[in-house]
Parts: sequence; C-alpha cells; structure tokens
Amino acid sequence: MRLLIALVVLLAILVIILTVKVALLRKGFDEMTESIEDQVRGNTGIPAHLTTSDPHARKACNTLNKELKALREERLRYERDGKAVSSSVTALSHDLRTPLTAVNAYLELLETETDEDKRREYLGRIRSRTESLNALTDDLYKYQTSSIEQRTSGDEDDLGPSSVALNRFLEECLLSFYASFGKAGIEPEVDIPAKPVNILIEPGDLNRILENVISNAVKYAKGSLKVKLYDDGRVEFKNPAGGITPVDAAKLTDKFFTVRSGTGSGGLGLYIARDLIEKSGGSIDISVKDEMLSIVLQFILADQPS
Repeated sequence: MRLLIALVVLLAILVIILTVKVALLRKGFDEMTESIEDQVRGNTGIPAHLTTSDPHARKACNTLNKELKALREERLRYERDGKAVSSSVTALSHDLRTPLTAVNAYLELLETETDEDKRREYLGRIRSRTESLNALTDDLYKYQTSSIEQRTSGDEDDLGPSSVALNRFLEECLLSFYASFGKAGIEPEVDIPAKPVNILIEPGDLNRILENVISNAVKYAKGSLKVKLYDDGRVEFKNPAGGITPVDAAKLTDKFFTVRSGTGSGGLGLYIARDLIEKSGGSIDISVKDEMLSIVLQFILADQPS
C-alpha cells in the first residue's frame, strides 16, 4: 500500500513538473512569436529570445534569429538600392529637360529664319541636342539593367576626357537658351575671347554642366546675366541674387536643397554640375556679394602641365 502511495505521489510530482515545463515552453514560444512579428514588421531589430532553457527550443530560436537577420539585411539593401535608383532617375529626368528646351528654342528660331545657311545650322544643333537626349536615355537604360558593380567598374567603350574648345560649347549652350532668356526678360552680357580655351573633359559632361548652370541662371536671374570666359579655364556667371543669401549660396549644390526665397526649385541641377565638374578634376564655387550671385566654374586646361 505504501509503495502504491509513493508511486502516486511520484507520478503527481512528474505531472506537475511536466505541466510547469509545458507552460514555460508555451510562454517562451508566445514571446518568441511576438518578437518575430515585430522584426518582420520592422518595428525592432532586437533578436527573439526564450525564457526556457530547453536546448531544442533555444536551437530553433537561434536559427530563426539568423534567418531574420539575413532577411533584414536584404531588405535594407533593397531599400538603399531603391533610393539610389530613384535619385539617379530624378537626376536624369532633370537633365532631359535642358536639351528639350534647346530643341524648342531652335525650332522657334527656325520658324522665323529665312536664311538657308542659318536654318541648316539650327537643324544641325537640333540634331546635336537629340543625340544628347539619346545618350541620356541610354544612361538610364544602362543604369536600370546593370548591377552596382558593373556601374562602378567603368565602361570599356568610354573614350574618356578629351581636349575640347570651351568657347564653342559655351556659345552654343547660351544660344540654345535664346528663347528662355527672352521669356525671362534676361539680356545676357557675354564676354568670350576669340582665342580658343581648350579644356580636358568629356564633351557630354561639359554640355550637362553648362546647361544645368545656365538653366539655374534662367530661374534666378532678374533681368541681367553676365557670362565671362577667362583664359585660365574659368567661366563666371553673375546675376542678381534675388534674395539668395550667402548661406543659401553655400548650399545650392546640395542635393534637393530648396531656396525658399527663390522660385522654390531645388539645387539638383547644380548638384549634378558639381558632381560632373569634380569628376573632371575641376571645381565649382558659388558666392553672394553685394546682392549679386556668382557661379564660377574652373575647368582643367588641356595643355596644363602635370
């Protein structure tokens, strides 16, 4: 009889122990489930944990934590890539507008021009701008279809920088904004020396730099714009600041910077110009003095000694 009672007591103790263990396991798995749900939603990056010491349960928890960490890192990578793509598409979209503006300007000139030589010249420049548009759309296609490594490793077909006459590019870019200047009531004062100023840069990059800077001038210049090319490869654009402060000027090349006192446009165009000119070894300096905004582009002369 005593043996039977002892067995019953022992069995009762085992049942209690198992009940407690099951309860602890259930509580631990409930906590782990809640933690996993928070991680999946992105509410936390803290690993899931168990209050139980059961080795099998802990192994399962550790495996889940490793998989969730890998998933979280993959999601962050996709988010970073998505932002990079969005930024580049925005920049390319901005640059697509400037050649289109030039094409429209030449088309307006063609409507009133009767001289056949001039008409052929304008048609040639329209062709040049459409080729620029094709190059930009090709860049967009390559960006979307190439991996990050391919985009940063360089293009074997890229001819790289070459010696170009800054005079000619500057004259053509200014002429392409003829209609825009007229609509904005701007009468540019241009000082370009006859002697060629040859610089070392990719022609496509030079076009984008000049177009973005001139486009910015059209937005902010109030009635006047002075453009001067120096023999040392500097180009200065000067116009009334229009409420732009020295503090604003220092930020104009920041991506998406907005001038509150201006037209509300951001500094994406100048950001692109800065990126391209620095890529060629040059620089861009923006300042405000005596209520005049000055943008100075410094290019590298082609015959500059190394």
